[in-house]
Amino acid sequence: MFDDYDVKKIASYGDPEIQRLLADAGIIRNKAKNRRKTLKELPASTPLSDTMSNDLRKRWVKFAGTTICYAFMQATGMVNDHLVACYRYVELKENKSHK
Repeated sequence: MFDDYDVKKIASYGDPEIQRLLADAGIIRNKAKNRRKTLKELPASTPLSDTMSNDLRKRWVKFAGTTICYAFMQATGMVNDHLVACYRYVELKENKSHK
């Protein structure tokens, strides 16, 4: 389905491959994510950032709380939590679908 997760192959996907994947009912999608409209809806942390923080703390990293981990996830593009009205939300969404 995803070319054995070969990054180079997936990065070169064009519209035909993307449309095939979008039409695949076997792929689980969460329609509720990345649809925030107000700043109050933005989380300071998530279960994933909690897990990342806990793992880093087990490895003796003292200043890696869940909020810092979530900020890292935002900065590196692991999450697109720009508001729907933000121009970056659309840009990031378009860039992801055109790769």
